[in-house]
Amino acid sequence: MGIGLSTSQVNLNRLPGWDKGSYGYHGDDGHSFCSSGSGIVYGPTFTTGDYVGCCVNFLENSCFYTRNGYNLGKDKLLAILFSKNSFVYFFLF
Repeated sequence: MGIGLSTSQVNLNRLPGWDKGSYGYHGDDGHSFCSSGSGIVYGPTFTTGDYVGCCVNFLENSCFYTRNGYNLGKDKLLAILFSKNSFVYFFLF
């Protein structure tokens, strides 16, 4: 299970973050993924029953995720590349 955002060219049948132009937070390991199959530790794991959000601030070119109402902090991987892309889709897989 994962949540994230992507450009319009990304295959939405794969977890967010695995493909170029997509970024995601995965529930099985709590890692953040940035256009790669290799993630970094980001937050706690999540599963069925958790409320997970992907929050985007276009004015600051930043993104963070939430779990059960708590802000998990800015995604450092995403902050680096955020301003280089035009995001169209947000998705939960």
